[in-house]
Amino acid sequence: MKKLAIAAALAISALGLTALRADAMPPFAQAYGVDCNVCHTMVPALNSYGRYIQRTGFAALDSHMLESKSPFWISERIRGKSTGSLDKLRPNFKTTDGNVSVDAVGAFGRSWTYRIEQSLYSNNIGGGSTSRVWVGYSNLFKGHGHLSVGKLDPAVPSSFADWQDTTGFGGSNSLTVGKHKYGFTSARWGTRFDYDTENVSYGVSWGAGTDSLLNGGDFNVKPGSDKMFDWNVAYANAGKPFEAGIYGSIGTYVVSTQFTDQYNLLGFFAQRDPYKGYPGLYGYYQISNDSNPGVAPNGSPKNAPPIPVMSHSYAVEIYQLFLNNNVMLGFRPLEITQSGLGPIQRFGNVDFGARIPHLPFLFFNAEASFGGSSSATFGRPTWQWGLRWAGPLGAGSSLTQIH
Repeated sequence: MKKLAIAAALAISALGLTALRADAMPPFAQAYGVDCNVCHTMVPALNSYGRYIQRTGFAALDSHMLESKSPFWISERIRGKSTGSLDKLRPNFKTTDGNVSVDAVGAFGRSWTYRIEQSLYSNNIGGGSTSRVWVGYSNLFKGHGHLSVGKLDPAVPSSFADWQDTTGFGGSNSLTVGKHKYGFTSARWGTRFDYDTENVSYGVSWGAGTDSLLNGGDFNVKPGSDKMFDWNVAYANAGKPFEAGIYGSIGTYVVSTQFTDQYNLLGFFAQRDPYKGYPGLYGYYQISNDSNPGVAPNGSPKNAPPIPVMSHSYAVEIYQLFLNNNVMLGFRPLEITQSGLGPIQRFGNVDFGARIPHLPFLFFNAEASFGGSSSATFGRPTWQWGLRWAGPLGAGSSLTQIH
């Protein structure tokens, strides 16, 4: 509680330093004098323009305007879950308030951008970890090419890494083929290159370890190491609400000193943001293959060696904005994953998100999960909720909200 009080004092101090403006804006938005919903459908999900800013490594923004604002901010999030298990030290507790991070984002010069995300507490456990830290260079191929190096997100569809629901998509948050789970959307130490035109975007990335700090173990070949090459090609226009594409992944997972597991994935996705009163739609379908799943499929002879397996997953979601885009209601009626080794799991959830009136630095979300994604007894829904706030560190900046 003492450490939490210190974190709260920092946040309140930042509030006192920067409460001159009445509207909440991230470093990008405050540089341009616009609101968060220019880039976000509902924080943290991005709309078509926000996805454009993301895949260009922020280079689409004016570097001089970004340099005029403080790049630092602190964020705090309170989380709740009806079935507990958020706090590893106290698994029966249903809420955690120790979720604090300090972040920075910005530019230096006309061609360089950067992103740093450092947590101080996560689910009441201190020590912190580096979630992202990268530097990007964008003066390639007449400004269409963007190269980033560091601990960064892989080249996968934006919705897999940043989505408004409390529960992400089961087939993409961690790729499961056979018995093994791979961090398909996890930030990794490596590099990424994006080439963006007016209507088509191309992305490739290579990632190794996911440790908080870079060390030699991230690139060693040893049991448990996982290295992945990702790619995607999509129709994507910053000014149009529709996006669709194809994506894939090829990776290796070292099972033991004698066996290396090779896996791959191929998927398709389509997304339309809420537009002119019509709701947003999202859907994906993917197929995964694993050369050594770790166990034999059901029905195989006892002690039979592992054989290659195939899995698949797909989902459909509809979501709509209300009250001047300050409230979001989402419904995922169908999500199915099949690991290739056992029964099919069915998922589903209903989500609510809102920007708190007159407190635009504050966002609230709630979710009811059912089916295979509910951990409650007797098939009852699992309820989750969260309250997040973010504000800048440093005088002369307005309060911000960014993810």
